[in-house]
Amino acid sequence: MKQTLISISIALFIVAGLLLTNQPASTTRAISVAGVMQSATQAYEAGKFPEAASAYQQLVDQGTKNGELYYNLGNAYFKQGDLGRAILNYRRAARLLPRDSDVQANLTLAFSQTKDQQAQAGGTTISRLTKLAERWLTLNEMAVIALSLWFGVSILLLALSKEHPPRLKEGLQYGVIVTVLALCLSVAALGSRLYEEWTEPAGIVVANAVDVTSGPGKQYTTEFTLHSGTEIKLLEYRGEWVRLALASEGEQLQGWMPTQAVEAVGF
Repeated sequence: MKQTLISISIALFIVAGLLLTNQPASTTRAISVAGVMQSATQAYEAGKFPEAASAYQQLVDQGTKNGELYYNLGNAYFKQGDLGRAILNYRRAARLLPRDSDVQANLTLAFSQTKDQQAQAGGTTISRLTKLAERWLTLNEMAVIALSLWFGVSILLLALSKEHPPRLKEGLQYGVIVTVLALCLSVAALGSRLYEEWTEPAGIVVANAVDVTSGPGKQYTTEFTLHSGTEIKLLEYRGEWVRLALASEGEQLQGWMPTQAVEAVGF
């Protein structure tokens, strides 16, 4: 039993470690990022939205992962009427700042202006649960909660293995049951979110309009057309083409589009 606990604890530590690595590499780099952010913000406030977007995008391309950066970049693209890249960056910001009301409000506003609003509705049960979890917790927070609950269960089980008065022992037993249930829910939520992101990562159409074909090539039949800002699932890459899926009126539509017409939400 103890060996099993140790093995699972190590596994959870590894997962948490992998998820908790989005920190600045050095103080010097942090200062540099802050300087570019300030310059970009000044350009935005002066109404120079292309210039602001270019500066923010430079930081993103250099590997900076920051919720406020993605939010500001989304705003700069939104002001230029680029719904696809605005929604892309709002979605990225929402992953790091899931409870930020400004991010959610701007994301909702941007989605309301897309042409393919019906196609963004629906989805599988796992997809709906994942979106619910995304609305409240980051991946890091979910990993920390799962790890904390696991240690809570371990401590309670160790305490329960010792001699205690009947009432205290009964209280520990109830504590174990409640904590195990909470652990199962947290692990299921984290697992479903990781599974969906690894198997069907989300993408945003960034082209103004793109034809979705029945196969990976222009010689195939056009099935339907998607427009800037539509959220899709990326199922398979084949050369310069990607197979996608989206839910529309209760059925899942699939097809192929050029990879340059879409960008993945994941970092």
